[in-house]
Amino acid sequence: MIALDLLAGINPDAAHALVGDREADARFRDMLSASLPATTCPGRPALRMPANRPGFYVNLFTIQDAATLPDPRPRLRGVRVPTLIMRGECDYKTWEVTYDYRRTLPESSLVYVPGAGHAIAMDRPETYLATLRGYLLDRPLPLPEYTGSRPPGGGVSAPLRRTG
Repeated sequence: MIALDLLAGINPDAAHALVGDREADARFRDMLSASLPATTCPGRPALRMPANRPGFYVNLFTIQDAATLPDPRPRLRGVRVPTLIMRGECDYKTWEVTYDYRRTLPESSLVYVPGAGHAIAMDRPETYLATLRGYLLDRPLPLPEYTGSRPPGGGVSAPLRRTG
């Protein structure tokens, strides 16, 4: 997968000719499945991959584009659209990444989801759906909006992880 990634960065057509979508997607799915334990809180049941097939090339080219396109945050700061941001307690992303979304999107609401990792929809599907429905239908949310600038629990920059 690493060699395919490198080849696609040099010559995407050659990479695709060498390893087609079906094979690349299957290997990518295997790689994602192996990483699932890192996406949830310790002690929570293991997650299962969803039925949809993840696209290796779509993921790869999206990441490559993000590295070359202009930073969208300056323009997004002027967009006044209500936006829901959900953050899992055990997300492997740092708090700064989450809070950057909050700072960038001025009309956003941040909801902190205890007991969830990065994949909130898979880890806590009932809470995820209830929060999303409540937000979209302008009804009370099952969890309060988090308004602090520091991570819940007093951490500073490390990913939030349950320690006990």
